Amino acid sequence: MRATTSRERQQVIRVANTVALPTTFKLAIKFNVLKVFSCAASDAFLPSLIITEKIEVVGNLDVQVFLNHLLNLLASNSILKYFFEAGDDGTVEKKYRVSLICEFLTEDEDGGSEAPLLLLHHDEVFLKNWYHLNDVIMEQGCQIMVHMVKVFGAHGKTKEFWCSQLASFF
Repeated sequence: MRATTSRERQQVIRVANTVALPTTFKLAIKFNVLKVFSCAASDAFLPSLIITEKIEVVGNLDVQVFLNHLLNLLASNSILKYFFEAGDDGTVEKKYRVSLICEFLTEDEDGGSEAPLLLLHHDEVFLKNWYHLNDVIMEQGCQIMVHMVKVFGAHGKTKEFWCSQLASFF
């Protein structure tokens, strides 16, 4: 029988879900969810209905449900702050606000942002290569770089270049 604590179990679950947070961040950036917050007052808490009205998703009737899941995941990882507000009619509404980390993912006064870096690192081209890492280790070669050479070949990068880049990680 394993002797595990609740903390260790939470850590395992967090590691198992590692891909969920960056993917959710990517969606929040692509759908301009963070931009909606940056356009509001810095201390404003927004309900998901207001955010849904301002994001650029057309034709999906379930966007409200999707957005609620996205916002909840970001809030559970302290990317967003939230509170519940009771309405006059007795209904309770959850409202969200960005935390400080989002300042780096929205454009500053000079138009700079770390969002393109996050999008680049979680682009299909880069992520697809990690699926071949086992092949690289087992075959002692640089097969993982074949796809990257094709994609970046126009930039003068060769298979040897990508092999040397991979070798620098190990």
